[in-house]
Amino acid sequence: GDAAGGAKDVGERIAKRGGGLHGGERDAADRVGFEGAWLALDRAHPLTVTVRVVGRDGELRTAECRLAATEWEGRPAVIVTVRDISERVRAEARRQQDARVQAALAATAGMAHDFGNYLMSIQGGIELAERMLSVDHPARALLASAGTSAEQAAGLVGRATALAKGVSTMRLRPVNIAA
Repeated sequence: GDAAGGAKDVGERIAKRGGGLHGGERDAADRVGFEGAWLALDRAHPLTVTVRVVGRDGELRTAECRLAATEWEGRPAVIVTVRDISERVRAEARRQQDARVQAALAATAGMAHDFGNYLMSIQGGIELAERMLSVDHPARALLASAGTSAEQAAGLVGRATALAKGVSTMRLRPVNIAA
């Protein structure tokens, strides 16, 4: 299309790809030229784009570019402001990661609480069944094994709850790997 549309298309491709002008895009931007870029800008609403660029030190950075249409000595001009926002972008990524971790910990706490309630019911059922059986009943061994498993599961629930609350209950202990 027209020069303004061409400038907009180039800008959209740059924004989608997250990089600077390369190869064919640079050629397209040259063809559109300054006049087309100026026409694409609205004087009342400067254009702000975020791009990924490689700094002089070779590090990938995020830059915010603000383009505002104006006139200079009676001719169309564009004021371009470029700001390195790499640290802000990294801080936001860290904040989002922290929020995901907090959400996972909250879900863990909720599941551990519910699982603990189920275990209490299981342990209570095992105790009642043991009371109903004679001392020499063969099912007592099975109930004792189920009781041991329920106690071990309760220990896991306790550790998951502590993890979710930010309290470590894990203790290091030696393990014989030859056994």
